[in-house]
Amino acid sequence: MKKIILALSAVLLIITNSSAMIRVTEYNGGPCGYNSVRQGRSGDEDRLDCNDPGYCDCRFEDSPTCGDLQPEEIDASFLEIRNVLQQRIAEGRFGGEFKSNLGSVAWTYNEGLLTYTIDNK
Repeated sequence: MKKIILALSAVLLIITNSSAMIRVTEYNGGPCGYNSVRQGRSGDEDRLDCNDPGYCDCRFEDSPTCGDLQPEEIDASFLEIRNVLQQRIAEGRFGGEFKSNLGSVAWTYNEGLLTYTIDNK
């Protein structure tokens, strides 16, 4: 009985630590990065807000949990997503959706404001 309770507790802990959504907002960054980078979590959603010109990278200090991926894989995937978005903006595209190994990415860009959501359900 103790083993069953421990196993159920472990499963619940894994489920509650997994984020279902990752929301990122980047606004008015400079050529060297951002002045303000804030990370937070609410329920099953991780948030990252990066604002104003500065010298900080727009990245998670503590990587969100995404399935079986290791933190290094999550960071690399997040960087890949940002590169794809920057390329699409440079091509004149300002919104859309695509798949990544973190999940489905929906994004918009308007006058210096880049917002994207990664749904990793």
